[in-house]
This record gives sequence, C-alpha cells and structure tokens, in this order.
Amino acid sequence: TVRIERGPLAGNTLGEPGLFTTDAIRAGAFVAMYTGTFRSSIEFERLPTARRDQLSRYAVEVDAHDVVITPDVNVTSGKVSFRRHPAAAANEPSATNVANAFTQASVVEAYGPNDAEPSSYLIVCLFTCRPIAAGSEILWNYGEGYEELRQHAGYAAGRACPEEIIERMTVTLPPQNARVEAILAKGGARVQESLYKLSDGSSEDSSGDEWVPVKRVARTPRGV
Repeated sequence: TVRIERGPLAGNTLGEPGLFTTDAIRAGAFVAMYTGTFRSSIEFERLPTARRDQLSRYAVEVDAHDVVITPDVNVTSGKVSFRRHPAAAANEPSATNVANAFTQASVVEAYGPNDAEPSSYLIVCLFTCRPIAAGSEILWNYGEGYEELRQHAGYAAGRACPEEIIERMTVTLPPQNARVEAILAKGGARVQESLYKLSDGSSEDSSGDEWVPVKRVARTPRGV
C-alpha cells in the first residue's frame, strides 16, 4: 500500500509484498521476531560478492553485537519466503508519513529444555510505536544507511518513530524471556533462525531490559 510520492515513479506503489495485521494492535506491542541466518559482520563481508549483494536487501545489522541477520533469499528467484520470515516483508512508510513500528535488539537470559544454567541470546524484535488499526500495513524506517538503496529503487522513505517515543517505550517493552524459552523448548531450525547464542562473558544479563536500535544493511548491488 506504500505509494511513491516523488520522482518519475510518483503515484505508483512500491510493488513489494508488505506486512499487514488482521487485528488491531496497541502501541508498544510485540509484532514479530526478525528471523534468518545470524552471522558476524566479518562472516557476512566474506560471503561471495553476488550472494552478499543478494542477501543485503533484507539483511539487518546489530552494531552493538557486530551481528548481521539475513533472511534466506532463493539463489535463483531472489525471493524470500515471507511466510517463514514475515518481519522481512515490513516496508518503509511513504515520504510524507511516519512509521508505526520500530525494530530493536536485546539480550535475553533463558533456559533451554536441558539447561542447568541460563544462556544469553540476542534477539531482534519488531514493536509498534503507535496503535495500528486492523487491516493496516506495519511500517518501519530502515535507517539513514539505506538511502543509497532507496535511490536505486526510486523512492523516498518517511520518518522513523520519534526517538522520544521509542526511548519511553523501551522501559516498558514486553520481556521476551518466555517466548525465547518456548522457541528453545520446541527446538528445530527456528532456534537458529530466531536466536543468536552469545558466548559466555560476551554480555551481561540484561533480561530483555536493555534494547538497542537495529538498521537494515545498506548495499547497492555491484555494477548497478
């Protein structure tokens, strides 16, 4: 539903899938985890150039922990399974609008099904910064570093959720410990796609109380 408001493509929509809610969502609510393959920034940069460029479009990075999350992109079609990685479908607001959601990373202490001691896991979550009506599209601003790709795609993005609102909400964001433990208990591929286990001593126990901003990785494909 996001329309391009400026430039030669003005009046057209982005032509991309979007993330929508069937139910009304209150402000400060959890929407989804950002899922995919977790890599260190160095590992990501060492990928073959063509593959790195392909993954960059939907990748997000957490500077505070030097981690990049890349939803799996089909090598042939270049498409993402948004049913498996729904948060990756969330678009940016149009130029004159404001985002209704924001993405934050946090370290959560959680017990696995056979753990005697908790472990620290990095998670990335999408939250609302204002109420969203049923049937509406969920939108967040990818950050200033995405500007080159915006120009390549031919659109301008609207503003992010106001910083003062995000700062106020990070104090009351719902803790994700129970959700992380449920994922660990279920096991399987979703553990690796949703959680990044931090090495011992790499982070103090924040128990989800400390949140840091997340941004999209900005890479313009080589040769474009």
